[in-house]
Amino acid sequence: MIDRLIAFPPVRKLNSAWFHYRTNRWRFDRRFKSGTPVAIDRPVYLLGTQNGGLTLLARILHRHPQAISVTGGHRYWAGEDEAQDAMVDILPEDFGWRRIDLAGYPSRNHSWVYGNDAFLPYYRRRVGEVDAGAAARYRRILQGIQRQHGSGQRFIDKSQSLTLRVGALQEALADRKPYFVLISRNPYAVIWSQVTKNGVLEELDLSIEEKVVIASQHWRNSMQAALEDAEANPEIRLRHWTFESMLTEPVRVLSEICEFTGLDWRPEILPSATDTIPWGSRYDAFNKSKWYPLRTDVNDRYLAELPQSARAIINDTCGVLAKRLGYTEPTQTT
Repeated sequence: MIDRLIAFPPVRKLNSAWFHYRTNRWRFDRRFKSGTPVAIDRPVYLLGTQNGGLTLLARILHRHPQAISVTGGHRYWAGEDEAQDAMVDILPEDFGWRRIDLAGYPSRNHSWVYGNDAFLPYYRRRVGEVDAGAAARYRRILQGIQRQHGSGQRFIDKSQSLTLRVGALQEALADRKPYFVLISRNPYAVIWSQVTKNGVLEELDLSIEEKVVIASQHWRNSMQAALEDAEANPEIRLRHWTFESMLTEPVRVLSEICEFTGLDWRPEILPSATDTIPWGSRYDAFNKSKWYPLRTDVNDRYLAELPQSARAIINDTCGVLAKRLGYTEPTQTT
């Protein structure tokens, strides 16, 4: 019913107002600012790139009764799910977005550019590269989020820029035993999709080939950073799944993710035809075709459109890592 009502402009505006309230409700909650300390129990970080399947995964996991996000519990599972966005003004820069002035790039919106070679030194943080004060402030923020929901709940965040900071997160939260779930999407498809529709990339005054280079570096550096950190530190609990396998084998993949992260397996968290989207969700959540049924053809259009020049750039930049993660260079069709 809600998804039908939301099409009316006045209702849409009310929903948007409630969404923004829910996104910022932590600002008015006394429990966030002070109170009895509670345990931060094994936070879960969903890693990858934008448009790489993390929104779907986050919404599924946030339906788990043990799960909390930066904006709510399991009954509010389609709201803001990235601390880097909801808490952009209070997060230490080592754990959130940064303001960086590089010629030709926007200073704030870094979607699909923050991992490219030019931005990487500013966002990449390994073990030993985080300021102790910043780590302490980040832990206090997690305490505030946890305190609003009580102990025993599991914080799940999908701030994608943290994919470049797995080592730093492990160091900051070592005694909290964080878990890292790395999700990849076929680079030949997702890179071309972002080059042709991502607002930040579209606005760059560059040729299409130069944009493909930037996006390819972003995908490669993001995946490589998380894997390198895990390989360098055996205490880092990180596992990789592909977005494509999540779409074709949701029960297997989601049950494996739950087992890995220590969440009880609940089949009911998976998308179904009877699900009601919570009021105050992101507007795109009300497009139920993105929720159920799971679409296994999400890459087909972009692979079919992929031109020879872009395919070659992606393969040169990402090919070795893509093969390691289970992807092969597509047959040229255009």
